[in-house]
Amino acid sequence: MATDMNIWRRRAVDQLRHIADEDLQRMVWFGGGGGRWVDSPTETICSYDDLLVPRILAEPDHGLDPEQVVQLRRLESLMDDLVENTPDSIRPEDLIDDPRWREIRKQAVVTLAVLSKDDAAVQP
Repeated sequence: MATDMNIWRRRAVDQLRHIADEDLQRMVWFGGGGGRWVDSPTETICSYDDLLVPRILAEPDHGLDPEQVVQLRRLESLMDDLVENTPDSIRPEDLIDDPRWREIRKQAVVTLAVLSKDDAAVQP
């Protein structure tokens, strides 16, 4: 079954915004969301993983341009490295300033920019 790429792209943009937003992470990971959000580093990583980026990139009709593919692969590689070298459940205070997570946040900004360009449906 083919993936509806419009739905996937909207989900990806939403998730990338969350990964790129350090202030939001500090608020929701450390309990400052006033009960509106329940989140943790583990939840953030799992939500990204739910995007199934490798599977999407393997689909011949994914509709992503070459730059989007490059940036998604770079982010996927950074996330894979983090997951492989981090406990299954990591505390917010152990991840928020981790240099690997900082690099992931930066890459999420880049990936978000290329994924949302020229697409009014995913603009804020």
